[in-house]
Amino acid sequence: MSAHHHSTDAPVAPFKEWYGLPKGDASCSSVVAFSPSSLILREYEMVHPGGDKTERIPVCVFLIKHEKTGKYAIFDLGLWQDWSDTIAAEQQKQYDVFEVQVEEDMDKVIAKKGVDPNDVEVIVISHHHFDHCGTVYGFDRFPHARIIVGPESRSKIVALKDRNNVTELSWHHSPTRIAAFEHSYDVWGDGSLVVVATPGHTPGHVAALVRTGTSSSSSTAEHEYLLLAGDCCHSGLLLHPGPGQEHLRIGRWRNPGEPTSEPPQHSMHEDLLQAEFSLERIKAAEKRDEVMVVLAHDKRRWDLWGGQKLTMEGFELAGWRKKGLKA
Repeated sequence: MSAHHHSTDAPVAPFKEWYGLPKGDASCSSVVAFSPSSLILREYEMVHPGGDKTERIPVCVFLIKHEKTGKYAIFDLGLWQDWSDTIAAEQQKQYDVFEVQVEEDMDKVIAKKGVDPNDVEVIVISHHHFDHCGTVYGFDRFPHARIIVGPESRSKIVALKDRNNVTELSWHHSPTRIAAFEHSYDVWGDGSLVVVATPGHTPGHVAALVRTGTSSSSSTAEHEYLLLAGDCCHSGLLLHPGPGQEHLRIGRWRNPGEPTSEPPQHSMHEDLLQAEFSLERIKAAEKRDEVMVVLAHDKRRWDLWGGQKLTMEGFELAGWRKKGLKA
C-alpha cells in the first residue's frame, strides 16, 4: 500500500475553478452508507504531521437508489469475509497490521434492508485497493451489475479477471468538466450519478457525485449533492479541520534511518503530489453549501452520525441538508 515519492513539503494551492453542477433534475432518492467492515490505520498514515497511535476506522460502502426508475447502484464493495482469498499467500503477512474485521458480507447487509442483490444494476469501484473492491465471490453476488472502474484499474483487480461486464473509463477524450473536476462519466445519463476523476491515491482513483433530493422538491434550488470521495484522503480532519488543525496535510512518513532533513517520502498515495491536487478539488466541493463530501474512512463524520451502530443498520444520507448532517 506504500509508495515511494520525491516530494517537496510546499503546500499545494487551493483549487479555485468551478465548472457547475450536472444539468437536469433527475436525482437519487436514497444513498445509504454502511460499514460492515473496519480496519486499523496509524495516525501518520492518515495525516501529516501525525503520531504512531492507531485508530479503527470504518470502510464505507454506499447503496444508491435512482428515484425515477428504482434502479440500484453501489459505490465500492468494501471488505468481504473471504477478503484474503484475493491476496497472494506470500503477501498475507503484510496485511496483518490492518487487523481487518468483517461482520457481514454486503449482499446480506442489503438483503436485510429489503434490497435484492439481483436488482443492483451498477457497481462503481473507486480504486483497486483490497478494502474497496470486494472479492470474486463479492462480484458474483451481483450477477446483473455493470461494473465501472477508473483508468488503469481493471487489470489490478483480481476479482474482475474474465468478467465481460466491466467498463474501464478513459479520460483521453475532451474534458467533461463538472463541479471541480476535469473529467466525468454520467452513469445513468441524467446527471443523478456522475463518476469524476480524482487521481493520486491511485492513477485511476474515482469519486462519485450523487444528486440527492426529495421527490417533493422538483425545484433545483432544493438540490443537494453527495460527493463520495473514496480514499482522496483518510481523515475527515483534512476536509473540516478544527481549531489548530488547519496545517494538517495528507499522511506521509519516514522509514527508520531516513534523514529528518529530507521531507518524508512514503505515503499510502501512489502519487502524493497528484493526491494533494485532487484533495484541493474535493475541498473546493466541500466548501459549497449544496455539496457534502463523504470519505470511505471518515471516522469523524461516521461517529457524529452514530458510529458503531450504523455498521449493519446503514445510515440515510439523502436529505442531509435538512438533517444538518454536514457538521
